[in-house]
Amino acid sequence: MIQLCLPLFSRDEIKRTKLRIKNKRYHRKHLEQISKYQREYQRQWQKMNRDKSRKYQRRWAKTHRKEINEARKQWWAENRDHCREYLRQYQQKHPEIRKAGKERYNLRHSKIVKERIMQWRRDHPENMKATQSKHKAKRRYLGFVPLNPYFEGSEAHHVDKVHVVYIPKSLHESIYHNVWNGHGMDKINAKVFEWLSQESRTVPLLEVMSATS
Repeated sequence: MIQLCLPLFSRDEIKRTKLRIKNKRYHRKHLEQISKYQREYQRQWQKMNRDKSRKYQRRWAKTHRKEINEARKQWWAENRDHCREYLRQYQQKHPEIRKAGKERYNLRHSKIVKERIMQWRRDHPENMKATQSKHKAKRRYLGFVPLNPYFEGSEAHHVDKVHVVYIPKSLHESIYHNVWNGHGMDKINAKVFEWLSQESRTVPLLEVMSATS
């Protein structure tokens, strides 16, 4: 005779097992209601515990960067129209933030921006003729009175609509500026005159300014 040793369960264990089965069945039938309740509870908890929630989110984001980037890319691919419309409305409401963002991007990715501009010029020769004619027409109204002598590798920078300063190319391209509308002129001119104020460049500047006055 072979005796089978069957496990003996207590009444409490049997009750817990029946309860787990019952909870699983209920969860399957009411999955949407439970998920809505959990989301609402999470939102309320985050409002009441913002500091704790932010600390937890930062810790989680540091250890799951790849998952976050993949989720963002997938969400963007599935909601491109919505994202573009949101960005367009946001840029219209905040033009200053948009300009600052463009300036930062142009400084960090100057090579990419130049390549895009050159490619656009090659693809649109007719538009380039019109822009060049406008540029030449504007240049006719600008003076060209240099305040320092030319040196190799320098570019002419208009500190105003009359006077010109020869500065290094890297300095000239460090800040986006426009002499016609004044955008960025205060920042670039401050850097230019700081560069000129060095001892090696003070004497030529004074000589040229005294000659022009």
